[in-house]
Amino acid sequence: MEAGNRVLVYHSPGSPLDHWIFATVLTPQANGALVQIDHPANIDHGQVKFVVTAKIRNAEALAALAVDARAKAAVTVDSTKKQELIRHAQMYEEQAAAL
Repeated sequence: MEAGNRVLVYHSPGSPLDHWIFATVLTPQANGALVQIDHPANIDHGQVKFVVTAKIRNAEALAALAVDARAKAAVTVDSTKKQELIRHAQMYEEQAAAL
């Protein structure tokens, strides 16, 4: 992670997925990064805050989540759950592309 990288940072719990928002890395550190929230539709837009590494997602992490969701969908027999996993995979891919 480098200064200027666009990432997703954890914002709040949600259902069925937690809510993550876009941010720009200002100062990377060993245990996280100082970021500026870059998510105009969110009340936190423009705020600067420190986020720990476990609460930061980059494009590679999102791509891995998409692969995992598609793999789970492939072996799921429940059609509702399968469609939900496919939607999650598509969302992760879209988010990765936006970074």
